[in-house]
Amino acid sequence: MWTECYLTPASGGSKLTNLKRIDSQQGMSSLSPCSTHTQPESEERRCGMAWIKDKHFFLCGLIFMLGVCLSHAQDGYLLTVPRVLRHGTSFQYCLTMYGDVASEKQAALNFIDSETGKIIATDDHLYTTGQQSCRDFSVPPPGEYRLLVTNSTAILHDAVKVTVLDSKIITLVQTDKPMYKPGQKVKFRVMTLLSDMKARTGQIKSIYVNDPNNFRVKQYLNVDTQGIATLDFQLGSEAKLGVWTIEVNVDESDAEKGDEESLGQFTVMEYVLPRFEVEIEPPPFILASDETISGKVCGKYTYGKPVTGFLHLDVCWTSQFAPEGGPCHSQVIELEGCYNFTVKTSDIRHVSYYTSQLEIRAKITEAGTGNVVSKNHTGPEQTMTPLDIQIDDYTNSFFKPGLPYYGRVTVTQPDGRPAAGEVIRVTAQDYDKSLRYIRNFTTNDAGQLVFALCEGFTANTTNIYISAVSMKFEEKVEPGPVFGPPQASRTMYQPMASRQVRQWFSPSLSYVQLPRPEFPHTCGQRLTLNVPYTTRKDTHTAFQYQVMARGRVVKTGQMSHEEGVFLYHWYSGMLISGDGTGSGSEDRSDESREGSLLVSLV
Repeated sequence: MWTECYLTPASGGSKLTNLKRIDSQQGMSSLSPCSTHTQPESEERRCGMAWIKDKHFFLCGLIFMLGVCLSHAQDGYLLTVPRVLRHGTSFQYCLTMYGDVASEKQAALNFIDSETGKIIATDDHLYTTGQQSCRDFSVPPPGEYRLLVTNSTAILHDAVKVTVLDSKIITLVQTDKPMYKPGQKVKFRVMTLLSDMKARTGQIKSIYVNDPNNFRVKQYLNVDTQGIATLDFQLGSEAKLGVWTIEVNVDESDAEKGDEESLGQFTVMEYVLPRFEVEIEPPPFILASDETISGKVCGKYTYGKPVTGFLHLDVCWTSQFAPEGGPCHSQVIELEGCYNFTVKTSDIRHVSYYTSQLEIRAKITEAGTGNVVSKNHTGPEQTMTPLDIQIDDYTNSFFKPGLPYYGRVTVTQPDGRPAAGEVIRVTAQDYDKSLRYIRNFTTNDAGQLVFALCEGFTANTTNIYISAVSMKFEEKVEPGPVFGPPQASRTMYQPMASRQVRQWFSPSLSYVQLPRPEFPHTCGQRLTLNVPYTTRKDTHTAFQYQVMARGRVVKTGQMSHEEGVFLYHWYSGMLISGDGTGSGSEDRSDESREGSLLVSLV
């Protein structure tokens, strides 16, 4: 039987090398990216691909929902509703009734208070079997609710829990600077946003300016806005020093709640700007194997001109296990703006290599005036792993039999920057190691690689163990004492990560998988989703899909996929493939096949 799979590379693309499979009896052999393999005869499933072409519409942030119904299924339903609702707004729920015979059925959606068990609201409607119907409904008061779909004689499904939140207004207060002197003018702006992040227009009930003693010194009442209000006031020459607040009350309810998020702050104080400042630029990270440590110290006036004078520099190690520290590298040099320093690690060998941090102390004396400005910096810590590797996925560590599993490996340097161009070996194997697959990948500019498992692992596989190992760095052990001179250990560990993936079980033995877009999309940009699925063979499959944005349905659709509708996909980035022979049965009527439901949104 055939398996066709696909892989979408991460941003910047991934350099993919030849796929290898380790067989316990035949050793290692080269394989083609996607080829044939045979499923057990008992697995009478079919996979395919269908296409959905939507009309153009704008979409910002979406939730994609898809339901599948078989033509010979018993009476059933498909209900979609947001789990979080906002009081004072309306929401939309969609309900589809199924049955062997086309008919009209009466059903009701009931809001039941989780605490009292009372029905708070009900919406009745006449539904046509096989057709999706979406209804607008007013959101009840805030609280926890259970949703039940019922008819005149029965409850059609188990309760669905939803949460109704209060319709909250977000108030933003911004001053033109965080600190003022007495006698200066304070300029500020106030902006209010609704729960859907749109600007609120209309009046703001009151705006109060309070001094550090909470005395009101300025007020604005019934302020007209077009989404934003711009205001200012003059501080007195003897204004109270300390933290001042700007209190905004949009309406009576806000005044009663005393919402802390409606407060803005600024500071009034007498201050004198320093003549110059000291800047320390430490190394981004320090490895245990490094022979030298480099950094930079600069002296700059507030207007940007470099400082001329003398620099007293100390570079040391500090540790919680050795507060007194170890030997420091000290020097005094004549400074002309900036100084790049390099220190041998052997000169400042720390007492303990556990939780050791670099400490840099810089003191600049200005030539001519003798003014002194000092600054200290602590960090970074010493690390014994040159790379950090993380394995994640979008399926909460589950895989579905017959469908590809997509994983992502993220590689970063010790300071968190992406590690591009790193060769990473990804290995996947089942519990008893009867199947083991290996492939080398190269990370892209974002320090990421995307891999897919598309065959070999069937319904008989309960767990998959995945590991990722750096091929550039190997473990290097150089023993040394934990405490005491003359030197600490310079051991370096090979970067690696692992993850266990479990099988997702479906009583119907049919699966659908919603992929997550790899890249952010903007409004008006086309988004294409390939949705792989499996069904039992010789069945008619009906798809219901729904697109939601911020809790509201913005697009729904329906299409049918019958036996024989199939589009073949060939993918070049598979971690796992078949036996590489390229052979297989040409009679596809009974094959287990994989493809995608293609949804294109604009």
